[in-house]
Amino acid sequence: MTQRFNRTACDKHSLTRPEAERVFDLPAEYLDKHAIAHFQYDRLAFLFLRYNSIPAGSDVQCLVGPVKSLRENWLPVKNPAFTINGHKVIFPCQLETEQYIEFDGQGDARLFDREGVQIGTVKPIGAVPTLKPGPNEITFSSDASAKFSNRAEVTVIRFGEEGKGKE
Repeated sequence: MTQRFNRTACDKHSLTRPEAERVFDLPAEYLDKHAIAHFQYDRLAFLFLRYNSIPAGSDVQCLVGPVKSLRENWLPVKNPAFTINGHKVIFPCQLETEQYIEFDGQGDARLFDREGVQIGTVKPIGAVPTLKPGPNEITFSSDASAKFSNRAEVTVIRFGEEGKGKE
């Protein structure tokens, strides 16, 4: 799990999830594949702190307070929706942990399990929003539980000549 800290004052930081996206940017003395493998929280036995890219001769101070293991509730994401430039499209489905949908803007979205196997389709509700050249306002929402918040990773890919070099 990697977290970038750019603070000079005392601050509290919570490491909420592994950041596999940046693992290859950081030099390490172990195989890269270990850093992006599915993290087994129930088998956690040690906590190591590693400092990367510290200039020679610099001082680093780190105070570690209580390390607590908190309960994680793996709840589904219900009815994920995207609003792009004020136009909303809803995908009426329930995404279990590590499931995902893919939508290319035409027809139905495809629903995949954690292994990448398609397990169904989802018919979107609402007009399909389009990306305009240049910056776009994109938001994600879902029917969240009153007791817990949802987390989702969203990837937006723009195809075509008008998307090159604009963002």
